[in-house]
Amino acid sequence: MSLIASAYAVTEEQLIALNQLAAQKKGDGMWDYLEEQKTEIVPEYGFSGEVISVLIAFLEEHDIEFPKFRKYENLKRIDIVPADAAPALATSIEELDQEVEDEDLTTFHSESTDEEFDDAEQAMREGLTFLVRGLRTAAKKNAYFVLNMAEGS
Repeated sequence: MSLIASAYAVTEEQLIALNQLAAQKKGDGMWDYLEEQKTEIVPEYGFSGEVISVLIAFLEEHDIEFPKFRKYENLKRIDIVPADAAPALATSIEELDQEVEDEDLTTFHSESTDEEFDDAEQAMREGLTFLVRGLRTAAKKNAYFVLNMAEGS
């Protein structure tokens, strides 16, 4: 199994519904609900979500962190970025993307995972683009950016 990364642009009302589903321990229902609401950021990320996990650690090493949004008790394990914070975060990621060398991305990935991945640089670059696109889309819709990492087959 590998991780699948999905991103959503979610309204406050939809976050409330997600929080209620999470409280009822209906994890799959949460994501089914979002699919029904047509909130997913497309196109989806084409590589394993594990790369996004590594990429988030890479961003943190460069002092770029997702804000800790903890308004909803049952959604604490999900990365949620409010619309007003999304543009600045997207800009910081874009600036890093322009500055960082391909080799740095590949090296960070291999050191983080203890494995060689021929497409690491491409996967990391596409991950940066995926995050920026999602953050910008959520901001345009005045919605929250929600990043989910789930096990897939």
